[in-house]
Amino acid sequence: MDEDDDCDCSPARADWTKGAAALALASVLLFASSWDVLEPTEWGVVQNGFTGYVELDPERVFEGGRHFVWLRHSFIKFPRRLVNLEFSDFGRGESDQAPISARTGPDPDDKESGGQPIRLCVAFQYQIARRDVPRIYQTFGALHEASYLRFAQQAITNEAQMFTPRAFWTDRKKVEGQLLGKVACRRDAARDAAESGRRAAVRIGVGEETPPSRRLGSFLFCSQVEPSCRWGGL
Repeated sequence: MDEDDDCDCSPARADWTKGAAALALASVLLFASSWDVLEPTEWGVVQNGFTGYVELDPERVFEGGRHFVWLRHSFIKFPRRLVNLEFSDFGRGESDQAPISARTGPDPDDKESGGQPIRLCVAFQYQIARRDVPRIYQTFGALHEASYLRFAQQAITNEAQMFTPRAFWTDRKKVEGQLLGKVACRRDAARDAAESGRRAAVRIGVGEETPPSRRLGSFLFCSQVEPSCRWGGL
């Protein structure tokens, strides 16, 4: 009977061993799938892959590294470094947008002119603070850069109309300073979320569609500013 008992137990013991091995393998795979990675230049907030819920506690914003986030959870990533955004025709396609098409204000000697067309090349920088990542996500989702570009374009086109065509030639410093100030400090846009960077530049030229007889000439000027305002959630 002892031999019979041994024969009866062997299949059951083998099945248990296989089951335990399969369970162990599944546990390892599930554990390995519960991690996500952030680059050193990124912030991340965790999104639940089952429910879509995003953890927006400022204390739960992760920095670069490998993190355990649970199964089917992943990071929504935001830049941690200083990011450059640019409207220009420089860089062989590396700019974010084409130059901004705008118009000046009317000429004092010709009120009906409606101003002259100009093209504005603008570059500015922003950097997101860790505590502000949740607010930016709540306001813009993952498309914050598109919003920043839109804010800058609106500010520049609006401000350009405050100057006469001749001012863009004879009073460059004033025009330049106010345009850059509007890019850096768009007060009616976002607040306390993403710091604007320390450098910006503007290149301004009279549009080619301006009749030659009214053209003031093409010119270029650039400078650097230290913005004091911050951008972020509305």
